[in-house]
Amino acid sequence: MRKKCAYFLVAALSVSMLAGCGSKSKGADNSTKKEAKSEKVSVGLSDVLANIAEAATGIESVKLEANGEAEVVISMSGQEMTATGSINLASNAVKADPAFDVKGTAEYNLDMGGQDISGDYSVEAYAEEEDDKMTVYAQTNDTGWEKSSMEKSEFDEAFEQIESAIESMAKSFSELSEDDLKQVEEYVKLEDKTKSVNGKQCYVLTVDVDRDQIIELAEMGQELTDEYTDEEFTEYLDTFKKFDKFDITVSLYFDKDTYLPVKVSMDIAMDGEVQGYTISVKKLSLEVVLGVNDDVSVSPVPEDAKENAVEAEDYDTEDVETEDVDVEE
Repeated sequence: MRKKCAYFLVAALSVSMLAGCGSKSKGADNSTKKEAKSEKVSVGLSDVLANIAEAATGIESVKLEANGEAEVVISMSGQEMTATGSINLASNAVKADPAFDVKGTAEYNLDMGGQDISGDYSVEAYAEEEDDKMTVYAQTNDTGWEKSSMEKSEFDEAFEQIESAIESMAKSFSELSEDDLKQVEEYVKLEDKTKSVNGKQCYVLTVDVDRDQIIELAEMGQELTDEYTDEEFTEYLDTFKKFDKFDITVSLYFDKDTYLPVKVSMDIAMDGEVQGYTISVKKLSLEVVLGVNDDVSVSPVPEDAKENAVEAEDYDTEDVETEDVDVEE
């Protein structure tokens, strides 16, 4: 029974990982749609989960906004380093007339005993179908466009993976008895009120686990998947047990009407000593807002990219202007 519960939770967490590893992000919830008031949830966890698999089929378009933040303090022998960073990503993808666009930025800062090292990066990419293949135009840090190609089947596979992850969670639920469900509810909670995201009322499932619960789930998951050898798993678990604190909170938001995924948020906090280093994760969060089968508009490939892109294999790295890293003493 507990193995079935572990399988369910592993599948549920895989959905959150797939949608992206919740902060109060700067961009994801800034919708022009008016957010409706929360509604009282009148159904049970089993009712919500029973509808997810059916909703997961036929995903034809996806709009995604992801925002993440991190703050980590590492100290050893009286010396301390603080690392902070953030990442923002926006993407649109359509399956029927294959195309996608991606824009993202990342920033980081390292404070090492008064010396600051910082940097920022950007990426931009577009793809369209040409001769039964996908032609991809991309550039990083505005250093110039390069062009490559990918099989259309690879693009289709991304949609299939979203459906598969959600379906695996629902399939595992269908195999749970009432007693199994009680075990699942020790970890997964259906919030008693809906929450509005981009104008959609959503059921919210939350997994909130601490270090000991994670160890328990990892042990059950190892029995199910055999992902690691016994020696590798023991080493992994011994390292993990050195942390005094390791808390993970994952929330999955599903449209109340369609049961399609709308948002995934994850927060991690931990403290511990590993190999002589004291590590304190003050913040490690990710929020992904999804628009599945909404009216998704993919930006066309910029004319500049089409006119100036060079083939990826012919790209001369000596022509790339490396961005300077800012160091402040």
